[in-house]
Amino acid sequence: MDMPTTLYDVIVVGAGPAGSTAARCCSEKGIKTLLIDKADFPRYKPCGGSLSLRTMSCLDFELPPDLIEAECTGVKVYYKDKSAAYKKPDRIAVMVSRKKFDNLLYERARDSGCMTLTGERVVSIENKRDYIMVNTEKGTYTGMFVIGADGANSVVSRFLNGGNRGYLFASAFVSEIPLLPSLEKDVLHFYFDDACSGYAWIFPHGAYLSAGIWGTNWNNSSPLDSLKGFLKSHNLPFDKIRGHKMPLWDRKRKICSDKILLTGDAAGFIDSFSGEGIYTAILSGKIAAESVSDCIINKAAVCDYEKRRYAVFGNNLRYALCFSRMVHKFPRIFLDKFASDERLLRRYIDNHASNTSYRNYIRSLIRLKAKVKFGKSA
Repeated sequence: MDMPTTLYDVIVVGAGPAGSTAARCCSEKGIKTLLIDKADFPRYKPCGGSLSLRTMSCLDFELPPDLIEAECTGVKVYYKDKSAAYKKPDRIAVMVSRKKFDNLLYERARDSGCMTLTGERVVSIENKRDYIMVNTEKGTYTGMFVIGADGANSVVSRFLNGGNRGYLFASAFVSEIPLLPSLEKDVLHFYFDDACSGYAWIFPHGAYLSAGIWGTNWNNSSPLDSLKGFLKSHNLPFDKIRGHKMPLWDRKRKICSDKILLTGDAAGFIDSFSGEGIYTAILSGKIAAESVSDCIINKAAVCDYEKRRYAVFGNNLRYALCFSRMVHKFPRIFLDKFASDERLLRRYIDNHASNTSYRNYIRSLIRLKAKVKFGKSA
C-alpha cells in the first residue's frame, strides 16, 4: 500500500482543553502534530467556568491575571431547608470564561509548532493497515496515531466503539445572569435536589453570575425546564440558556486501541458527582501525549495509555460514580447531612483540593459515622 504524501505522527481531533493540551505536549516533544477542530477559535463553550486547585496544578504555566474573573474562597451547599457553608483563607477555585480559557490553550498549542485547522468538521475515521485516515468536510488527513478529544458526540469514539449510544450521560444547561447584591462574590453556591440526581449552581464571575443545572436522572422533566424552574423560584432572570451532554465514566466504553486514544469528554472522563471535567481533560491530554511519544520516539512496542491513565485517575472516576449513586439513592441520609454538617462539606472540599480519592473520602465518612448521626431515609 502506498503511503500518503503527508503523514503526521499524530492527529488530534478537537481543540478543547484535552485536545489542545495533547497537541501542545506532542509538538513540544518534536512530534509532527495536526490539531483539527470544527469551530473557529475563540468560540463559546457552555460551562460553569470553575477551575479547581487540582485543575490549576495540572497547568504547567500561570494563568494570565486578566483571564481570572473571580477568585472563590468558600462554598455553600443547600438541600431543602438546610444549608452548610465552608470558607478558607485561600482560594479554592478561580472563575474563567471558557471562551477565553480554551482559546488560551489553543493558542499555546498553535504556538508550540503544531499544524492547526479550525472550522473543519471531522466526519469519519478509517483504519488503514499502516496509518489512520481522518476525513473532514474539506479534505483527508493521515496520521500514525489519532487522539480523540472531540467531546460528547465524538466521531473518534463512535468509530472506536461502533457508536456512542448506550453509555452513561449527564445533561447540563447554563445561563449568564446579572449580579445579585445578596450573593457573596467569592462563594460557590450549590443547590441539591432529589429530582435530577445532580445540582443547580450559581457561580460568581466578577461582572456577572453563571447559573446552571446538571444531572443524570431527570424523572420525566427536561433539564431546560428544570433550570427555568430553578431560576424562577429564586426570582432570577434568564436569557440565552445553552446546554450540552456530558458523558460519564462507563466501564463499557473502549478508551483506546493500538493507534487511537480517547481523552476528556470523548472518553467520558467526568466526575459523576461534581460534574468536573476540565481536570481530567487536561490530565488525559498529557498522558495521551506521553503514550504516543513513547511509541514514536522511544519505539515502545505497545501503547500503554489505558494503563497510565487508570493509574492516575481511572479508579477515582469509578468511585465517583459509586459515590454519586449512593448519595442520590439515599438523599435524605447523605444530602441532608451534607447540607447541614460543615464537617462533611469541609472534608469534601479539602479532599478535592488535595486530589484525595473518592475511595478515601468514603472511608472518612465511615470513620465519621460514630460522630455524625445520620437520619433514616424515608
